[in-house]
Amino acid sequence: MKPSVFRYLPIVFALVFFLQGYFGNTLKSLTWDEPVFIASGYSYLVRHDFRLNPEAPPLLQHLQALPLLGLSLQIVPSHHPIWQKAAHISFAQHFVHANAIHIPVITQRARLPILLIGCILNYTIYAWGHGLYGPVPALFTSALAALSPNLLAHAKLATTDLGCAAFMFFAVYAFWCATEKNNRRIWILCGIITGLALLTKYTALLLGPIYLILGVWLWWRKDQLLIDLIKGALLITVIAIVVIGAGFNFSFNPMLYMHGLQKIYANAQPDYQFYLMGQVASKPFWYYHLAAFMLKTPVPMLFLVGIATGVLIRHPQHRKAAAFLLVPAFLMLTVSCFDKTNLGYRRILPALPFLVLFCGHALTQAPTRLRTIAVVALMIWSLAEAVRIYPHHLSYFNTVAGGPENGPYLLDDSNIDWGQDLPGLAIWQQTHPTAQPLNLLYFGNMPPEIYGVKATVLSQIADDILTPKPEYYAISAHNLVWFRKLKAQHGFDIDWLSKYTPIDRIGYSIYIYKFPESAQ
Repeated sequence: MKPSVFRYLPIVFALVFFLQGYFGNTLKSLTWDEPVFIASGYSYLVRHDFRLNPEAPPLLQHLQALPLLGLSLQIVPSHHPIWQKAAHISFAQHFVHANAIHIPVITQRARLPILLIGCILNYTIYAWGHGLYGPVPALFTSALAALSPNLLAHAKLATTDLGCAAFMFFAVYAFWCATEKNNRRIWILCGIITGLALLTKYTALLLGPIYLILGVWLWWRKDQLLIDLIKGALLITVIAIVVIGAGFNFSFNPMLYMHGLQKIYANAQPDYQFYLMGQVASKPFWYYHLAAFMLKTPVPMLFLVGIATGVLIRHPQHRKAAAFLLVPAFLMLTVSCFDKTNLGYRRILPALPFLVLFCGHALTQAPTRLRTIAVVALMIWSLAEAVRIYPHHLSYFNTVAGGPENGPYLLDDSNIDWGQDLPGLAIWQQTHPTAQPLNLLYFGNMPPEIYGVKATVLSQIADDILTPKPEYYAISAHNLVWFRKLKAQHGFDIDWLSKYTPIDRIGYSIYIYKFPESAQ
């Protein structure tokens, strides 16, 4: 390829990523967590008070709310009990109802900053890959990232998961550059980016042990002097603390950060039932995120990681590069085994950019004919997977798992249904005017009527669930899993996934049933 191609293709791939995310959002409602992050971030900006949603640092919430300042939005007054009690979910629900007319604009604007961060991540994967492996492997990994359904799923949402994954990747890249150049300015830049990463999500605290492991490894290999590593670590620590203080509206109050850290599991339900591959348990599955990784990571990428590992074993010239990519990925996957919650693939999302870039290792040596054919075939397969799932990236499951149609039989929550398909349900109603009356059991924070859905909203314990009427029902996939949990706990015969066949699916997250035809 001509040099100009290498210059512009990474931008093209970042643009492809952006277009998939931007247009894929047009028919997606705000998910369960988004109103909380958006409303809390807005309160941070207009009231300079961080009482809401302390279990998430403020940076990404600031960014999501910043484009909303030009709108005339309403929030509860400061004397309201919701504000006084810092009831962040109730505050978000009030915010949604009070600003219902602005929801389409709020959604578009609040999601845009995270999508742009995803584009920067895509280009950074290319930039680091170019330095590690050269232009061709770098372009390959950039294309792989642009087609990743899991990165796209969370780049489209006003939440903290993609932002945390991106800034952790930026921070480790900066640490690589600092150890390569041993330049004070780069160490300072690494400290700034580390501080920003720590302001995205408390998961970023793993950067500490990541830096420590990599630093010890570099010293053991005699790639770095111990004194240089200690000086660099001190610079990173001091600057990161200053950045964190500035992130709380320049309050420089470290207790705000520590207070949030103590709240991480404060809202966990003590009687929550965990779900994995049809099994229900009162305690979290230690291997949950490992299973989610195997079920929701595209099969082509799993093969590419395997090929890259084989090349690394046979040709260890790029061992240092591999360490900077595999140590963060494996540490995050390992720590996930001790997570007190089984909430979804998003908890291990920070490992994904490192593994995507590691796939470039498959092209670092003179390729054999078989390896070339395999890599090209896997890339085409990745493209086919991206086309097939668009725009329902959040519900993605790989081919071996049975695809998104099989999702509720394997996992729940944000793995497949986070309340994102109300607009799709409204369109389905318009194209099926005889599907009346419609009963709705919806999992989400958004009022269905805001998106034009006309239905009778059911409670989870409605009699209709036990004995459905001869009517139409729209049930969220998360609630269908909840029925399975109730059956496992109490023996109720309400496992709709096993008993009934849906007549349609809305974006894989809302199942449509018609009785008596739905009976199997």
